Amino acid sequence: MFDCTWDTLQAFSRNDKKLRGDPGVIAVLHTHSRKLDYHPHIHTVMPATVVDRLNKLTRTVIFIVVLFERRMFCPVRTAT
Repeated sequence: MFDCTWDTLQAFSRNDKKLRGDPGVIAVLHTHSRKLDYHPHIHTVMPATVVDRLNKLTRTVIFIVVLFERRMFCPVRTAT
């Protein structure tokens, strides 16, 4: 799950017209819902700054809104 999350956030940051770099991310794995049902999911916090290692620059965006659909993540295999 962490790999899928990291790959998705990197793809968004590298392909964004304003960012074009590698982000920093803090990720936390939650394994249960409030009802204590098994519900693994990841919460992430990203600064609005990326590092462009090729040009040795940092780029900052004041406000980023990222909306994406579940299908953009790594495919989840379901039992049939």
